[in-house]
Amino acid sequence: APEKDVDLWLEAAAVVRKSRPDVCFVLAGYGHDNSAAQIWEKAAQLGLASRFVMPGMVTDPGLVYGALDVMLLTSRHENVPNVMIEAQAAGLPVVGPDVGGIAEAMLNGSTGLLVQNRSAISLAAATLWVLDNHGWRKQAAIDGPGFVAQRFGQESMIRKTVAAYG
Repeated sequence: APEKDVDLWLEAAAVVRKSRPDVCFVLAGYGHDNSAAQIWEKAAQLGLASRFVMPGMVTDPGLVYGALDVMLLTSRHENVPNVMIEAQAAGLPVVGPDVGGIAEAMLNGSTGLLVQNRSAISLAAATLWVLDNHGWRKQAAIDGPGFVAQRFGQESMIRKTVAAYG
């Protein structure tokens, strides 16, 4: 969907690829109309085709999360993105721009990195930092599930809902 800004994701991936030619990129989802062909074309133009996988619609996102070292979201706007919550619950650190509810969906500096400047260079820099800091990634993998349970778990959501309605 246009609000996900896949072009920015691909541009950030291309910046990452220049610094880390060993990195592979996975873009999961089903897209709209003929977007898959357009995405593949842009990936090829950016030199990503040999290191790029697009599995389409995924019925078990845990398989995708398990294959990743970091999850990058490049949305123009978001409410509270479920994909980031799911990724952290799976122990995967996240990177995303400071738009909408993305800041609420992560613990900046602990389970993910919030990027102030929604640009390919800034998002790639944060992604590279995560990739280059194995110890931090390991700690984020430990902190992520607990953060998600504490902020978004059933008991927490019931408590917050009851408090909101008095």
